[in-house]
Amino acid sequence: MAVSGANKLLYATYRPEAAEIPIILDVLPDPEFQKRLIQRESAFWKAVTDEDWSVFDHSVSDSLPDGFADLAAEWLDFQSMVETVKSEEKRLREALLSFLPEGEGMIKGAGLEVSRKYAKGSVDYSRLLQEIGFDTSTLDTYRKADTLRETIRKS
Repeated sequence: MAVSGANKLLYATYRPEAAEIPIILDVLPDPEFQKRLIQRESAFWKAVTDEDWSVFDHSVSDSLPDGFADLAAEWLDFQSMVETVKSEEKRLREALLSFLPEGEGMIKGAGLEVSRKYAKGSVDYSRLLQEIGFDTSTLDTYRKADTLRETIRKS
């Protein structure tokens, strides 16, 4: 898209074992991504022409477990697709919600229920406890067990 200047492209994927019809998504230009991509491609091409691979010294660690780099690249590609899908979902969501009247409302049909309603706000318990004079240092006696959080994100 950066080279052609296209305003959009269609990304299609078809896996007959997973679905009967292909998934087709509109992909819109992402100027910031295109800028980073061109910079990286330029650095790569300079390394090729100069035969200087030092630019890649920190991109892959020799200490990575076998198969990690391949899975990481696959995960990063998938995350790009997820971002595109989220963007398309947001566009469709906003378009569907635009059919609702101002304020609360609901439309049921075509396999969907689209609604808008108000809900009470959440309670700021920390502030409430402080205002009624509760000694917040005793909160740990009421705390549930710790949980393990596992995270994967772009670095």
